[in-house]
Amino acid sequence: ICESGRTQEFLQLQWEAQVKAQTKPMPRNCDASRACVAQLDAILTDTNAPLYEVAEAELELERLRPKFKKALAEVSQQERLLGVEGMAQYRHLVSSPFLQARMNALAVKTRLCEKLRARKFEFDRIERSFRRQQFNKRKIVTHTEDSIKRRDPGIQRLARSYNELHKKMVDLVRTKRAPRNAVIPSEIDMKHLFKLDVDDNIWQDIGLDEMTDLEELPLWLCNEGVCKGIQAKLELDWCNEELCRLTHERKTLQEWMAEEWDVLCTTIKDLDGGSGKPYNEDLLYQLTESKQNLLRLCVRWDSALELLPVIRGLNTWGPTTEELEEEAKKMHVEVLVNMVISDEDKETGDEAEMQEYETNESDVDDEFDEDDLDVGLVERLDALRLADSRTSDCDSDGEMVL
Repeated sequence: ICESGRTQEFLQLQWEAQVKAQTKPMPRNCDASRACVAQLDAILTDTNAPLYEVAEAELELERLRPKFKKALAEVSQQERLLGVEGMAQYRHLVSSPFLQARMNALAVKTRLCEKLRARKFEFDRIERSFRRQQFNKRKIVTHTEDSIKRRDPGIQRLARSYNELHKKMVDLVRTKRAPRNAVIPSEIDMKHLFKLDVDDNIWQDIGLDEMTDLEELPLWLCNEGVCKGIQAKLELDWCNEELCRLTHERKTLQEWMAEEWDVLCTTIKDLDGGSGKPYNEDLLYQLTESKQNLLRLCVRWDSALELLPVIRGLNTWGPTTEELEEEAKKMHVEVLVNMVISDEDKETGDEAEMQEYETNESDVDDEFDEDDLDVGLVERLDALRLADSRTSDCDSDGEMVL
């Protein structure tokens, strides 16, 4: 966060702006809501419609009518803010069939691009999971892939709708019913619709949204320092959340340990009775062992959680500080003793292996006796060694070297 040169408040605002921009609903056609409401009204007024369709239409109308009225109210409010000249210009633009077709084409193309991206990401996840999963689990992947492919006709329908709007804009320009210097967007090639190359025309909004290039890009998108600062801010928030969770768990452990320790101490005290001889020595022994184990567990927890902040009003685990320190020293001594014993065992094992090896060697030497060898075999070996020595003393011409 310090390296980004921004404050945490600024990074939080940029993160909220990024979430708002990336989660906003996709644009729709200008008459989509009106057409949907009209279609539902037609179902309600149709006497031959099935009862379940009428019931579904009523529920859908209850959900859509408030949104439709709210949208109409917002449009009316914006129209009143335009003034006389702005209202006249607005009516001129609204009456232009070319601008209507261009805005509808932009909405259709935006939805088409989002659906293509979603389809690509879903297929990537399926390919990765297909490599990891076993054969009996691949049926689920196959069904998921089929469900994705069933959405392909909807994507193709959006592409055809966009191409129809493109043809309409071409006709308007040819008949000179479009604004002067109007730019016609490119057509979508249906054959290469699902290839998603980076240089495809489908990613270009030329002729659809001229104001996009003129608008200033947000810092969360174009500034690398702000992007890294947002990531660091999110990690800091996650760490703070984790710290709160761990602090709560420490409090729970500490309360449990204090209660268990108090119950054990009270029970041992009541069992002893102060007479010096308990009426149940076996039970007292078990309780004493439980107390010792609980004390050792408390030492481990206290050392493991010492980096967490101490909770106000809860400064003890149950045992006193002296008891914890004494038990910690005992545990440390036990660890050292175990290390020494393990080293001695290792050295003893190495010495035993060495002695066993030397014993095996001596046994082999004892078992070897020249008197037990075959006399003929020994004479044959001596003759071979003598022939080899004579061959090495000869020169290249076969003469003996004096």
